[in-house]
Amino acid sequence: MRILVTGASGYTGSHVVQECLERGWSVEALVRSSSDVSRLAGFKDKVRIWHYDGTIASLCEVFRDRQIDSVVHIAGRSFYACPPEDVQKTIDANLTFGTQLLEVMNQFDCRRIVVAGSYWQTSMGADYSPNCLYAATKEAFERIIDYYCQNRNFRCISLRLYDIYGPNDPRPKIWKMLDQATVEAQVVKMTPGTQIVSFSFIRDVTAAFCRAVEMVCNEFEDGQVERYYVPGDPIPLKEAVRLYLAQKGHSLEIDWGGVPFSDNQIMDPYVGTVLPGWVAKYSFGEAVKEMCE
Repeated sequence: MRILVTGASGYTGSHVVQECLERGWSVEALVRSSSDVSRLAGFKDKVRIWHYDGTIASLCEVFRDRQIDSVVHIAGRSFYACPPEDVQKTIDANLTFGTQLLEVMNQFDCRRIVVAGSYWQTSMGADYSPNCLYAATKEAFERIIDYYCQNRNFRCISLRLYDIYGPNDPRPKIWKMLDQATVEAQVVKMTPGTQIVSFSFIRDVTAAFCRAVEMVCNEFEDGQVERYYVPGDPIPLKEAVRLYLAQKGHSLEIDWGGVPFSDNQIMDPYVGTVLPGWVAKYSFGEAVKEMCE
């Protein structure tokens, strides 16, 4: 199969590219013109990198003269608290870009897509309950996808993802914060830590994306759209931090409760229908051990 991966220069996207290549698939990588593509350097002889400049024309170049079987749409702009000056950028990244992509896919007869969603879209349970603007834009894009499935015979899976982690992650996640605080011997203020967090190891996540590609290409009917959850290993945040620091051999003073819970804090992530034919292989303890090594 020939797969187009958007957001391929990011942490999750670059790992999905690697997983697709390991399965023997051909990969086209789509990134923004300003993206750092160093994470794709190891695949430069196997992957062609295309640049999206905000126009339909730049997307047409990707599909012209290529038979792309499916798109894995990971690109997006994620903020828990989106500052006013970034509202338009968030809408452009999560709605405009995706809609342009769908329209070009339709034009070039490529109607199979897997998109990255978020458990933040259902923060209060099974019903739609976004806890931030990012989650709201993700849900709005899924409604646009519904149109293309109902009227243009697209096949789609939206994967509701949780908290992704793994080795060599450059993103400002909790693990980097703990490492930095250890080096600087700082006292870390955190929430009470009683909230359950569903940590998803990057290898489990990439396997889910590839499983979803197989489903939309080989098992779905035209017009079919499904939303599946890809949960990780649920664990209280305080326990996750304890296991991580123990594995690293670090001693760190943490002020649990020094930071209050946010207004929309998710205390126990909702899990709906899990992606069929997929199961998480890594427990949090196993994954942290490999990540630290």
